[in-house]
Amino acid sequence: MDSSPRLSTYVASSSDQINAQTPRIIAIGQPFDPSLDYVGVASLFGAFDSPLRLQILGLLAERDHFVFELVDALKCSQPLISQHLRVLKKSGLITSERRGRQIIYRLVQPEAMLIVEKTLRLFEKIAIEKRSV
Repeated sequence: MDSSPRLSTYVASSSDQINAQTPRIIAIGQPFDPSLDYVGVASLFGAFDSPLRLQILGLLAERDHFVFELVDALKCSQPLISQHLRVLKKSGLITSERRGRQIIYRLVQPEAMLIVEKTLRLFEKIAIEKRSV
């Protein structure tokens, strides 16, 4: 069995299928819908609540990584990386597979990177607006 990480095949684009096929369920001017799973959404947002987890997601968007590769790339301890990987795995954003004595991690919800990208753009817009006030 090949033990090298496989490359991810996802590239975010403005014509992403999730945007084209998913109707907007929350929109400006639409009535508030209390039946939506806001608790679940807030829980998922918790997975994004760490700069280190965002960096891990960014690396996994490039390709699959072994834990030791993430440790080397992020210059953090193995226990710290593993702790953040557990949070991301529990959220359903990533998955893992044992390869001998190593574990390789894979981004299984590439749409997560669209959330990161849109949030980064919003952050930059807000920062510019704050500077101009």
